Amino acid sequence: SISAMGDWCYDLDEALPRLRANDPTLTALDLGYRSIITDRGAGLLADALRGNTALKGLHLGYNSITDRGAGLLADALRGNTALKELHLEGNEMGDEGAGRLVDGLRDNTALEVLYLMGNGIGAEGVGRLVEGLQGNTALKEVHVEARPPGLDQLLDRNARVMSDAIERRQVVFLWCVGLWGDVPVDVRQRMTRHGVWDDELATDELR
Repeated sequence: SISAMGDWCYDLDEALPRLRANDPTLTALDLGYRSIITDRGAGLLADALRGNTALKGLHLGYNSITDRGAGLLADALRGNTALKELHLEGNEMGDEGAGRLVDGLRDNTALEVLYLMGNGIGAEGVGRLVEGLQGNTALKEVHVEARPPGLDQLLDRNARVMSDAIERRQVVFLWCVGLWGDVPVDVRQRMTRHGVWDDELATDELR
C-alpha cells in the first residue's frame, strides 16, 4: 500500500528537485486532492521521473489531469523501474487517456497498482486497458469504472480476455453508482454469464 512506502512528501516544488536528483529517501509523493497539478504539473513530474529509481508511490488523484497529462505520464512510465503504485482517480481522462497509459505500460515491469476510477473512461477505454495489458505481468490491479453504455458489446467481444484479467485480479470493476445493486440487471447478468464479475472482490471493494 502507498501508505506504507516510507518517507512522504506533499509539496510539488520540494519534490521536483529531489526526484531529479534521485533522492533515495523520497519514496512516496502525495499530491492528491489539490486540483492544481493539471497537465502542466503532470508534465513536470513526468520529466522528473525519468531516470528516477527511488519513488515507489505517487498520488495524483483529483488534480484536473486530462488525456494530455496521462500521455505525458505514460511516456515517463515506459522506462521507469521503481514506481509500484499510481493514483490517477478523479481526474478528467477519457478513453484516449486510458489508451495512452496502456501504451506506456506495455513494457513496464514495475507498476503493480493503478487507480483510474472517477475519470471519464468508458467501455472503450476499459477494453483498451484489458486488451493492451495482457502481456504485462507486473501489474496486479487496475481499478476502473466501466459505465453501462457500450459495456454489453465489450463483454460479448472480449469476454474471454476480460475473464482472464479478472481471474488474474488485474482488473477490478468499480461502478460510479457505488453499489452493486444499482448496476442494471441486464448488464449484471451479462457480466455474470461471461464470468467477468467477482462477487467476493466486488463486495470487499465497495464495502
